[in-house]
Amino acid sequence: MSYKESDIVHENGAHWVLRDTRHKPPVYAVMVSGVTNSTSDSAYPLTEDGLSIAKARADYLARHSRARAAAKNAVFAERSRLAPATPPAYAAPQDMASAIDAAIEHGKFYTQAAQVALAGLTILRDQLAAEADTPNGK
Repeated sequence: MSYKESDIVHENGAHWVLRDTRHKPPVYAVMVSGVTNSTSDSAYPLTEDGLSIAKARADYLARHSRARAAAKNAVFAERSRLAPATPPAYAAPQDMASAIDAAIEHGKFYTQAAQVALAGLTILRDQLAAEADTPNGK
């Protein structure tokens, strides 16, 4: 069903209140926007009290969805840290070479950029291993 913009009586982010006079009996419907369409969360009588409750419900859903999104984003940000604040110190080149070996062995190198990084890690590992074998290496 299509409605007019004038049928929207309240909006808060992805949650809004629709004055649905096509429904029998007419109602205020709290709608939740989706990817391709909106769905009705709840409906209230077409009265002043019904409108007040519908607005409160839409605002509650908006606050709740923002809080859930913020919590998800915080968890994602914590898990997606690229490097520790202080990089580990390696006593000798062979220690660094061992760490690189572990990264190569356990890493996932599916993308082109990851393949380039893998090639760089392999070269660095070989250079460190060669440096460790020289008389000046530790």
